[in-house]
Amino acid sequence: MSFKQKVLIFSSELLKKTIRIFGKRRESQILAFLTEYLPPYVTQKTKFGKIVFFCPGVIPEWRAHTLLTKEPETIEWIDSFKGISKN
Repeated sequence: MSFKQKVLIFSSELLKKTIRIFGKRRESQILAFLTEYLPPYVTQKTKFGKIVFFCPGVIPEWRAHTLLTKEPETIEWIDSFKGISKN
């Protein structure tokens, strides 16, 4: 585990313990607020525009960040698609 991950985990635990001071009802309200206003989204720029991914966990977040570096043949194939005709 990297130093950054350890600091993030420590900070998260400290935040959770601090929020618990306000009581169960307030705790759930604060966590709901944080969840709503700090959504786990990752935006990737492509040559066709932006793609926004909802990432409710560490693995989906990692995949969203590494999406365009994995399987370059597949990305090249997708990039070769022509636009859909409106005829």
